[in-house]
Amino acid sequence: MTAGKTPTRAHRFFLRVEGLSPARLRLLAAGLTAAAALFLVLMMLVLEHVPNPWLRAPLVLVTGGLMSAAGLALGAVAYELRYRQHRQGRSNPAGGADARAAS
Repeated sequence: MTAGKTPTRAHRFFLRVEGLSPARLRLLAAGLTAAAALFLVLMMLVLEHVPNPWLRAPLVLVTGGLMSAAGLALGAVAYELRYRQHRQGRSNPAGGADARAAS
C-alpha cells in the first residue's frame, strides 16, 4: 500500500483475517455460517408472518443484505483457509498428498 492511502473497510477486514490463527479462522467460519443461517431463517419468518407488504419489503431487504454480508465474509475466510492449506502443502517436501494423509 502506498504512503498516504488509508485502507478501505474491506481491506482492513482482509488484513485482520490474514492475521488470525487457523483455529480462530475455523471458529470465525463457523460463526459466519451460523449467522448466515440465522438470517435465512429470519427472512423466512418475515415472509411467513408479516402480512403487510409495505413492512415486509424493507425487512426482507435488510435481512437479505445481512445474509449477503455474512456470505461474503464467509467466502473470504474460506478462501484464506484454503490458501493456507495450499501454501502449507507446497512447502512440505513430501508433497501435498502425504501432508493431508498425515493430518
